[in-house]
Amino acid sequence: MSPQNLHASCVAIGDYGLLIRGASGSGKSDLVLRLIDENCNATLVADDQVMITEEAGVLVASPPQNLAGKLEIRGQGIVTRTYLAKVKLSHIIDLVAPAEITRMPEMSEMQTTLLGFTFPRLKLNADQASAPARIRAFLRG
Repeated sequence: MSPQNLHASCVAIGDYGLLIRGASGSGKSDLVLRLIDENCNATLVADDQVMITEEAGVLVASPPQNLAGKLEIRGQGIVTRTYLAKVKLSHIIDLVAPAEITRMPEMSEMQTTLLGFTFPRLKLNADQASAPARIRAFLRG
């Protein structure tokens, strides 16, 4: 598989690699900032663009070289942060409007496929103050 450049962001929390997808303006960069700045022990992998490759049968996320360590903070501009050069993807966070979040989702809604690989998925509204806590709960299962 040739590398795929996705409009998304990515963080690592422990051994977990979280791909954060959403439309422009949905809060991807703001959520990444909260995850790396709050008590989540998250590390930036990539913001706004994520390179996805297959390595040894798993999908791996990394930043495009020209964006490595860069994070956009709206109203402040581009800042530099510590980052990981790559992480194995393990979970996908889809940022959606509150009306798109099912109160008691079916198992089929809790999974998604990316480039032929199936991942646990959480639909989330990034504007909720509880978004980082919801992600931590999602990772714990």
